[in-house]
Amino acid sequence: MKLFRQMAVIFLTLILLYSILMVAVYAIPNQWIEGNVESALAVLEAEGPYPHYFFDYPFGQADNNTDKEMYKNLLAADGDSVLKAAMVPRYSRYWQGYAVLLRPLSVFLSIANIRYLNMTVMLVLLCLCFWKTSETLSTAAALAFVLGLIATYIWLAPFNMQYFTVTLLTLIFSWIAVSDSRWKHRPDPPVLFLCFGSLTAFADYLTFPILTLGYPLLLMLLLRKQSHKPRTFVSELCFLLACSASWAAGYGLTLLSKGVVGTLLSGTNVLQDILESSLYRVNGELPFGYYENISAWMSIRYNADAFFNFRSLSLLTGCILCLVVILIRKRISLKGWTASLPILGVALFPYVWYAALQNHSIMHCYFTFKAQGVVFFALCAFVISLIDFTHRPIPDQRHNSLQ
Repeated sequence: MKLFRQMAVIFLTLILLYSILMVAVYAIPNQWIEGNVESALAVLEAEGPYPHYFFDYPFGQADNNTDKEMYKNLLAADGDSVLKAAMVPRYSRYWQGYAVLLRPLSVFLSIANIRYLNMTVMLVLLCLCFWKTSETLSTAAALAFVLGLIATYIWLAPFNMQYFTVTLLTLIFSWIAVSDSRWKHRPDPPVLFLCFGSLTAFADYLTFPILTLGYPLLLMLLLRKQSHKPRTFVSELCFLLACSASWAAGYGLTLLSKGVVGTLLSGTNVLQDILESSLYRVNGELPFGYYENISAWMSIRYNADAFFNFRSLSLLTGCILCLVVILIRKRISLKGWTASLPILGVALFPYVWYAALQNHSIMHCYFTFKAQGVVFFALCAFVISLIDFTHRPIPDQRHNSLQ
């Protein structure tokens, strides 16, 4: 009961903080950012709706249409109060939390400058996560972590604000996950994942948010194995379910809270917009021009086909084969392997998401497929969990005898 009270207090504090931050950044006058916003919209228009910056692959594309909407939302409509601008922009069902950074940055920086800043921040965080994962787990785990993100075309993230937001959160949360064990006063994992889910709902534009759950959760499951504390299938499954439920509660309740706060502060029924949009995304209907009869299987298949292309399959197969070779060379027993099975359960998370949000996952499979980076990392993490990296291989006696 004490844990639930703590989580309730933290959640309400976060909602209050989000409300204050949104009102504060929309208090910045339009005139201060108008020039950079208009030039950004011109750049996005010139690049086209779905540009290919690197590889000419249908799913290796950016989504400038959504970025244009995000930039348009930075400018308050003429005559709108600060409260209404903060709570009822276009797509009022989202918190639009990215504006907390993008609006102040747009006072000083053009879209090109912001993209360079994004690249720098992402590379620094990626290096920090690789270093910390190598230090606390193993180099193999750090490589699997990075390769899973590479399979999602992570290099596109700095150029696309909607991709960058959730990628940034994934890297920050992952760094927290591998650093958490060294904190003197570390919060309980469910509390952390409540915050992770809430912050994701605040900043994300409904892209591939499962990354912010799957990646830090997999790291924590690997850390639990490394701690050498007693592990069973039930204990690890309970840990997985507790953290996942906390993330889902944080994500869902934060979206609903936008409806309540937005309605109270602006006088516009934002809650109705959120509820209607949620029903539209899960009821299986698609706009005219799409397939009429859709299913969970169709949603999963569309996204699986986009992710498991030749490049990703080659990368995943090579990674797992290398890990299997390491596993064989260590010559260890697979005793206790059942305790690692919940790691494979994390690989199902993207498909649960696709099955639940069939409408969105089919219409936007060109970016929702990126959630399957969790599948890549989970499959590798399961093999890694079977390896004892402290075990030294037995020397070749025949070779020694020839010395």
